[in-house]
Amino acid sequence: QTFSIAGLVTVLWLILGYSLCFSTGSEVYGGVQRGWLIGPDDSQKLGANTAHALAPSIPEPVFMTFQLTFAIITAAIVCGGFAERMKFSSVVVFIFFWHFLVYCPICHSEWAVDGFLAAAGDMDFAGGNVVHISSGVAGLAAGIIVGPRLSGTITRPHNLIYVCMGAAFLWVGGFMLEWVTTGKPSLLGAASGAVSGLVLITPGSGYCDQTGSFFTALIGTPIIFLGLKLKVRLGYDDALDAFGVHGVGGIVGGILTGFFANPFVTGDDTRKGCFYGNCEQVGIQIYAIVVVAGWSFVVSSLILLALKYTMGLRVPESYEIDGLDISEHGETMFMDFPAPSDVKVERDIVGTQEENVSGAPVPVPMQPMGAQVPTMFPIPGVGFNLGYPPNMGVVSSLATPITQVGPRGSSQPPPGY
Repeated sequence: QTFSIAGLVTVLWLILGYSLCFSTGSEVYGGVQRGWLIGPDDSQKLGANTAHALAPSIPEPVFMTFQLTFAIITAAIVCGGFAERMKFSSVVVFIFFWHFLVYCPICHSEWAVDGFLAAAGDMDFAGGNVVHISSGVAGLAAGIIVGPRLSGTITRPHNLIYVCMGAAFLWVGGFMLEWVTTGKPSLLGAASGAVSGLVLITPGSGYCDQTGSFFTALIGTPIIFLGLKLKVRLGYDDALDAFGVHGVGGIVGGILTGFFANPFVTGDDTRKGCFYGNCEQVGIQIYAIVVVAGWSFVVSSLILLALKYTMGLRVPESYEIDGLDISEHGETMFMDFPAPSDVKVERDIVGTQEENVSGAPVPVPMQPMGAQVPTMFPIPGVGFNLGYPPNMGVVSSLATPITQVGPRGSSQPPPGY
């Protein structure tokens, strides 16, 4: 989904998105004069000799491509709210409308020279509102409307190595809080803390000095930590914490920017926060946050509800159990096992075991969270035992097989065991 979204948003950005965001127009939307990246005449076509007013020192194609990265990541973050349960076709249609109806007006209002939030004096240097709040709140709406996963709202990470690779290493805040509250510091907590720190300082990254940045993280990370607990208490399924991290972090970071913005960093004595004599800035920050969060939640909900009652949002239960990789796309990133429809299922007191009629190896499913599975159990017809630690995962597409069963009657383990 994420890779497809990157391609889709790139095309939408080329056709009209860039123009709606960064051309002059109304206070909410830009004009269409930069549609298809062209100008009103040949002399103003986007190229090496043109520059945008917001970045006059670089060619406009560079500025356009840089801003495209924000548009892509914002749409991708939204997917965290409905991960592993929304139809691919519905995802594509949702992102199409969401880009034009949510991202573009928020981006123009906040970052364009004639946007109304920019005119109000809001400080959002790198996307606290435009990226994190808009996507986090949309993810919250999606998590509520699509509904929770069959496996529940809490699942173990699919692959901690990938989690770590995807996170920055500014990890102290979340890591320490997890250590204090659970007594077990983890790599997942470190990665979550890294992303939390990035989100918190996003709006103030061009306005705060090192002291403001440090205290923004110090104050903000406990609030994000509490925000992550909301989905358990309230019962919505924000699978990848789009709202818990990005939504809450963007809100807290935006408000704290109103306190810590330093005129020495901004280079403008009128662009400063409460701690430097301009407490009105806090009110401006809150105003912009309410506008962005409200617009994103309402419009995202309307798009999702329209799709729900027309083409549908959710995959069938069997698809979700099998995993969307195999059920929607016919592939898996691991071994090429037969689809569950190719096997007959035998159930016994231990759990589910699958035997392929053709004798080809199939995965041994992982057990539900909390199931008391013996540490060792024999596989009928196979001359060896497979070790399963208790509570080894959950029934969802995020739970991957850890081994396989050889052909029936085989006395040897399958290759690679």
